[in-house]
Amino acid sequence: MDKKGNKKRKKKQRRKKGKKRVSASSPARPGSPPRGLKNILDSAALTDEYRAFLAGLDTELETNTRVKWLDFWLACRALDDLNESKDGDGVRAQLGRMAKDFFGSSGSGFGVSLSNESVRKECGQICSKQKGNDLRPLWLAQNDVAKKLDGLHQDFLATRAAKNGSVVDRLQQCLL
Repeated sequence: MDKKGNKKRKKKQRRKKGKKRVSASSPARPGSPPRGLKNILDSAALTDEYRAFLAGLDTELETNTRVKWLDFWLACRALDDLNESKDGDGVRAQLGRMAKDFFGSSGSGFGVSLSNESVRKECGQICSKQKGNDLRPLWLAQNDVAKKLDGLHQDFLATRAAKNGSVVDRLQQCLL
């Protein structure tokens, strides 16, 4: 009897492990981007330069993926600001824009590319319903995109430092 009880418990534990929902483990608040990327995203001028850099990479690969990642991250930041200020109408409007810009179904390759398709579907549902009750899947997606952009910002800073060659840029590059 004791052996059977142990077997039943192990089966229940295995079932519980397989049933974890994406939104249950996702952050309640959006994460902060990595330090170097944060500096870029906090400056409108640097963000524009970074967008141009990403657009150049996208042109080489004939895609719009990297620019979409940046635009999605910025849209999530705007959504968080609206949510923090308790602007319900602004949140609904932002979710509507995000549904159209990042989760629409107009052809293949349309929308933001995420590592987890189920998170992408949840985000699309949240945005299309325009209800900001639980935004955790969007924060999870934002963190996913930040990780993808993080690897690219080092190349951007190196390219930028080579173009400018200023002492400040070289010091910033050394710190990163």
